[in-house]
Amino acid sequence: LAMVHNIQGYIFFYWNELDKAVESLDKSIAIFPDAVVYANRAYCYYRLKDYEKSNADYLRAAELDPTEYSNYYYLGRNEYLRDNYAQACSWFEHCVKLNPTDIRSHEQVACCKWHQNDIAGCIDACLECLKLDDEYKPALKLFMEGIKNKDSAIVLSKLWNLESQEPKQEIWAYLLGYKYYQLGDYYTSIRWFTVAHERMPSYPSHYEMIALNYLCMGNYSKAERYVRQALEMNPEYFEAHYVLADVLYYQFRLNEAMSELKWCNKVKPDDTGVLRMMSDMSRMQKRFYDATRYAKAAIKLEPRNSGCLLTLSYAYEMMGNSAGQKKCMDRIIELDVEANYGDTAETYAMLGNADKAMEYIVYAYDDWDDDAFFDQNKAFILAKINRLDEARKTLERALQEGYSHFDMLLHCDIWQCMHRIPGYVELIEQYRRQAQEEWKKNAGMPVSGRLYNSSTDKI
Repeated sequence: LAMVHNIQGYIFFYWNELDKAVESLDKSIAIFPDAVVYANRAYCYYRLKDYEKSNADYLRAAELDPTEYSNYYYLGRNEYLRDNYAQACSWFEHCVKLNPTDIRSHEQVACCKWHQNDIAGCIDACLECLKLDDEYKPALKLFMEGIKNKDSAIVLSKLWNLESQEPKQEIWAYLLGYKYYQLGDYYTSIRWFTVAHERMPSYPSHYEMIALNYLCMGNYSKAERYVRQALEMNPEYFEAHYVLADVLYYQFRLNEAMSELKWCNKVKPDDTGVLRMMSDMSRMQKRFYDATRYAKAAIKLEPRNSGCLLTLSYAYEMMGNSAGQKKCMDRIIELDVEANYGDTAETYAMLGNADKAMEYIVYAYDDWDDDAFFDQNKAFILAKINRLDEARKTLERALQEGYSHFDMLLHCDIWQCMHRIPGYVELIEQYRRQAQEEWKKNAGMPVSGRLYNSSTDKI
């Protein structure tokens, strides 16, 4: 009977009915207090943001099965989310003792050490990651993404200077390039990827990342040149084909872009990102049957992915299939997935529910107020619900922060509501001219043969 209640708990959890999941797991524990069931209930409490109860259950699970290190990891995660970095670090370090090969625990120790201004400890944890996985990108990716402000470059700069202790300095050059790319400091990123390429000239990923930087700046000619150089080095390089499709897409060279995506789809038929992009391009080419076919294929692979449902919703909208569109939107709202609250906000905007759209805008974007792409999406949703003054301010902030896909903003079909913003076209053209002046000023980039020092050099 305990197993029946546990299975019911799984089902309710899958349906996102967390209170009912907790009730079922309560019954299971009352019959047989098993460590796995405690851990399952702890995760439900975590999703409900009741960290005290979640911690109590993880501790009980750890008492029942002290060898299962994941319980200590999740205790650390809960404390980290509450900004209790010292306590979180102690739990993650306990995980490392139980399982020294767990890279994610070392990464979390690095993050906690950084938050406590323990740079030396942070570096030690990073080096442990590298010992465990010589392919540095997977080993440090979470650390790179987890720290979102510019001060984190200090950590990598210190790593760069550890020449006597760590001979693989090209790794830190790559990571500095990646960090500045995340921060939107694209010229600095390009310089570091150039240094990485000089140290490791056989890696096409450096050219791919330089291309991505130029793509984010809207400099499509340079982006295309570098990504094609990556493909000359390795014609089977999947990520480079995907980036090339993006570059062509933003230039509205849709047939060429679709050819690249078809190659990607042949190599990785289960990649939902490729399928969604194929759907978007088909919609823009008014091939609505193909647009719905690709979107449905993505949903079949990830039925709980609200982004896939949103893609299908737009395809239905362009076809005039209001019933299909409504079904997709209802499903997005039903899912209410925290990681995709931006999609939920967009869905409420499409439904004309301004209050709910604003509520989910706050959930989705308040922590990303310095991110150009999030601000652009926020401006779109505000325009959709006719909050045009707010939409203009948010869009202008996105443009100031570096959003530069101007033709997409002006001509893509789903962005038509943005034209209601006062002075919309003039605003876009103003920032287009500024971007072009910036490209001219930096036409000699990247400068080969020397390092870029962010504290003294000027770009």
